[in-house]
Amino acid sequence: MPTYHIHIRGQVQGVGFRPFVYKLALEKGWAGWVSNTANGVHIEVNLAPEALVDCLGALRRQAPALARITGIEAEPVAEKPFEGFAIRHSEGGQAPDLLLSPDFALCPECRRELLDPANRRFGYPFITCTLCGPRYSIVRALPYDRERTAMDAFSQCPDCAAEYGNPLDRRYFSQTNSCPACGIRLGWFDRAGKGGFHTDAAQVIHLAIEALREGKLLALKGIGGYLLVADASCEEAIRLLRQRKHRPSKPFAVLYPSMEAIEKDLHVSEPARQALCGPVSPIVLLRVKALNAMPLPMHLLAPGLTHLGVMLPYAPLLEQLLQAFPRPLIATSGNISHSPIVFEDEKALSELTAIADAVLVHDRPILVPQDDSVLRFTPLSHQPVWLRRSRGMAPTLLLNAARSWKGNCLAFGADMKSAFAWLYTGNTYVSQYLGDLDHYDTQRSFRHTLDHFFQLLGARPEHLLTDLHPGYFSHQLAREYASSLEVPVWTVPHHEAHVGAVLAEHDLFGADEPVLAVVFDGTGLGTDGQIWGGEFFVYRSRTIRRAGHLAYFPHLAGDKMAREPRLCALALASGIPDAVPLIRPWFTDQEWEIYAKWQKRPGALQTSSMGRVFDGVAALCGFPVRCSYEGEAAMLLETAALAFFEKHGWETETPYACRLDDGQISVRHLTEQVVRDRSAGMDGERIAARFHGWVCEAVRRVAVQENTRSLAFSGGVFQNAVLTELLALRLGKDFRLYFHREMPSNDENIALGQVALFQEGLIPGKNVPFDASPKLPVA
Repeated sequence: MPTYHIHIRGQVQGVGFRPFVYKLALEKGWAGWVSNTANGVHIEVNLAPEALVDCLGALRRQAPALARITGIEAEPVAEKPFEGFAIRHSEGGQAPDLLLSPDFALCPECRRELLDPANRRFGYPFITCTLCGPRYSIVRALPYDRERTAMDAFSQCPDCAAEYGNPLDRRYFSQTNSCPACGIRLGWFDRAGKGGFHTDAAQVIHLAIEALREGKLLALKGIGGYLLVADASCEEAIRLLRQRKHRPSKPFAVLYPSMEAIEKDLHVSEPARQALCGPVSPIVLLRVKALNAMPLPMHLLAPGLTHLGVMLPYAPLLEQLLQAFPRPLIATSGNISHSPIVFEDEKALSELTAIADAVLVHDRPILVPQDDSVLRFTPLSHQPVWLRRSRGMAPTLLLNAARSWKGNCLAFGADMKSAFAWLYTGNTYVSQYLGDLDHYDTQRSFRHTLDHFFQLLGARPEHLLTDLHPGYFSHQLAREYASSLEVPVWTVPHHEAHVGAVLAEHDLFGADEPVLAVVFDGTGLGTDGQIWGGEFFVYRSRTIRRAGHLAYFPHLAGDKMAREPRLCALALASGIPDAVPLIRPWFTDQEWEIYAKWQKRPGALQTSSMGRVFDGVAALCGFPVRCSYEGEAAMLLETAALAFFEKHGWETETPYACRLDDGQISVRHLTEQVVRDRSAGMDGERIAARFHGWVCEAVRRVAVQENTRSLAFSGGVFQNAVLTELLALRLGKDFRLYFHREMPSNDENIALGQVALFQEGLIPGKNVPFDASPKLPVA
């Protein structure tokens, strides 16, 4: 009988693909073998020629739910008389050509076994199978096999080995397989570092429960790093956590014991339910049903907001903890303020004990740190809006546009919401969220994760891509790597990279008609040396043209402007006398004089940032004029607009008039209207609603001017679910709208956009190394 070699590419390792093929072969009566290699899954099988199509179809149709197949190739080879079907040991040596599987949330089968007193893994906090458990966070090298993961130190006991070798068992070739007899141990340490590891996991869980009942704070080692955990109903514990973490008002995520418990407190749409219970199991922002009846102290958990970030136990350790302590828990990233999540045990014991009263550890190493992914949905149509892409998602990314991309290029992204992207052997990898690179620890984490990728892929990029801003750490790091690797580095304008990312997500590079790309964010260096952030680009005939922007206004005090909405309001109101009575009380006499002179400096830096407009309008509406975390003012403004729309309807309020002159949207005209209404005593909710409507009208005006029917949106401003919903309601009938669905709209997508523009030949300089970083004006 003829023999065929079948090569399957994609996310096909760590998802139970070989056991699936084995069982399918038994069912179909195939003879041959299946094996993992660094470039995917390989099968050799005896088949009649007429049976080949059925074989390939069955492999695609019946593949494991977690698998993502990007290609199947079959070719005849020399005839081999196989007897039976076997799983062969993985082979190395090839260049990696596969998608890396992310970490998967606890599956229903393992959850049932964890809670079954008759099961031998009852209460074992590291239960896994081929359908769930860590993957990306523990892999050292490819192909994915136990000896190349953090599980290599744990030898399987006879019972686990029997499961591992049984083709009909759910744990057949499960590389994370273990049990209480041979597996991972829990440890308990106090703030002084005293303690140790225990063979009885229940004993450590008991200590954790007692500490939580006493209102203490815990640092708990999870899948991708440490979490800081506290009783979400204990006001004293929440205040203590805020004090020790130096986090006065930024919202905390809450881990609920069950979906039933979530539904008692919050509104849960069907898409939200599916996300919470799915293999990613992210944090999902949900609307509180009734603030005055909410059993948890929302004024401490999410001050001033009506939404709470919640999640379900995605790891067996968390499930076991919540079974014993069935109350909501704060579960926030274990880090010192402005630093990345801690994932190393020694660092947890030396740093997190400044916050936590005790540390719950385990002895399986975390090789790649990851925060929890974060998702929200628009209020009416329930469209997904990703805020952070990390655990459960990274580093795999499948896009139709990328199918034609070739070569080997590495993009370093931007400094805020940093992530890198690597195109290699036709696969696109986008790292997890790595934090803001203006802090040394985050820079160290970025290097660590990037170097880990070098080790995984065993590759050397041929081109490096980075942001235009020469002051960015990511820019400087790209040049450092370019020097050591002796490869060219290309600089990509920040907002054009946003355009590239959203066009790539929707495969619009080949669009027959022009696309208006709207990029609204907080900051990014423009090609004219100013700080952009309220941009309109037209993509047409494989060119990107800046078609319009918000009119420039003063950029005051550098990065301080993003933390102090009062400065944004001052800049917007420059030259508007009626604004002085509203704004003057926010400044001392000395500050007022300094900033007045600042605005008159020749050559002073200007900005077109929509993010700063949101902040300034928020201050004028009466929200805090200083923020303790990024985006606080804009979130409060969004909350106010939502409250208005829910009371009065989404189409009732007339937006502020929008003035477009020579491609520039007048922010002075907007500010005059806001000041007029505020001075007349109009409430902040109505002003917020009218302002959100103005943003929609600004987009409409430019779209009409440019005669475009397709609108694509990127930039951090579009994390605003109310704005996204309003754009759909007010523009959706007349235009085709494209929002990010796979990536966050914020700067996490910059690296993807850099790769996309390079691959599509759209980098300035006609695809020769481009180094035209503009000279920065006086800051």
